[in-house]
Amino acid sequence: MLQADYATTQSTPNHRINGAASEPIRRIKWTPEEIEKVARASFELHRNDPALTPVQAVLRGQSDVLPSERHRAIKQEKDFDKTIVPIWKELEAARAAQPAAPAAEAKEAPVSGEADPSGELPQAEVAEAKKQTRKTLVRWDRDEQLLIARESKRLRNDFPDMSPLESIRKATVYAMPADRQREIRTMADVVWITDLWQQIDTEERAAKAEREAEAAREQAQQAEAEAAAKAKRTAFDPLSLSFETLIRTIGAKIGQQVVSAIGEHIQEAIMQRIDEGIRSAPIPVPLAAAVPEGVTRLHAAPRERKPRVLVVGLLNQQANDVEHALAGMLHLDFIKPSSNGAPAHLEEKARHADLTVLMTKFISHSHQDAVKRASGNVVYRNGGPSELKRWLTSWVNGEVMTAAA
Repeated sequence: MLQADYATTQSTPNHRINGAASEPIRRIKWTPEEIEKVARASFELHRNDPALTPVQAVLRGQSDVLPSERHRAIKQEKDFDKTIVPIWKELEAARAAQPAAPAAEAKEAPVSGEADPSGELPQAEVAEAKKQTRKTLVRWDRDEQLLIARESKRLRNDFPDMSPLESIRKATVYAMPADRQREIRTMADVVWITDLWQQIDTEERAAKAEREAEAAREQAQQAEAEAAAKAKRTAFDPLSLSFETLIRTIGAKIGQQVVSAIGEHIQEAIMQRIDEGIRSAPIPVPLAAAVPEGVTRLHAAPRERKPRVLVVGLLNQQANDVEHALAGMLHLDFIKPSSNGAPAHLEEKARHADLTVLMTKFISHSHQDAVKRASGNVVYRNGGPSELKRWLTSWVNGEVMTAAA
């Protein structure tokens, strides 16, 4: 007998169709026992015949276990996704968790445990099956969900033709251990993944923006340094000085400005004019006055071993270029430029070097002070890696004027 609490009839105002009044619309609400029957029957139908759609399986299931007056009109999955589908998942999980029984034991199962002709199992057995099913269900925590979201997003990026659902299924297999995997039937099983995909996209955009900003800052610093060096070069023209003025300039402390403002080819031209002037009209010039300005005291390169040279101010690629070219002639050490002043170990490294080269484009007063405290053998160079390689080669070969020992 049907229970009145679960059978509701909604009457609509009568209207005539072809002269006859329409019948009231009857809406069927299944009892929990009826839902359990239909779920179990449709689950077995769908399992035995995978060609059946979920809707077809439920329609056949209700025909098998319910009288016709208790049949519902079912047109799409959303009509039963909150009642039938959860029980399907529990049955599937319970079946996967239980070992397969031998065929003989299955045939000899006691009659008391079998379903009655109406398709209804004893309530105690149903409750126990649900309890066992809930124990086997896997509940992912937030970290596991994020791991699956990242892996599925990677798969979608690598394989554009892969569907979102397929990427999630594969990500579950790739990213989770066997005991933490679960079956994903529809996107409704992972409603949280869309928010996590959006979160990952936001994080990736923020990281990309930070990388671009860092690159822009480095380019701005390099452009500023190059502009300052160019301003120094154009602010002073040493070739306009007379021979006597050049002698006084190189011998005085303002020589640092001259060396930092000129390129190597102009320096060579000046030194050639000085040499020609000395030969044509010898002037008693102390040897110390011939030390290039910017040099506290430049000694000759040692001949009994490879000279130890410390270079301050080159970037990584520039340092690699110089070291690759001069590794056979020198023991080179490098300290990169820093906006925070001279590093603490600069003074110690300069103390053990035969020569310390300061690249004027990138150093500060703190670099100069630290080197001068450690060693008097210091030279300033204004050019780039190519100019530095030529100059160091000349110094090793004894082609650069040095101070008296």
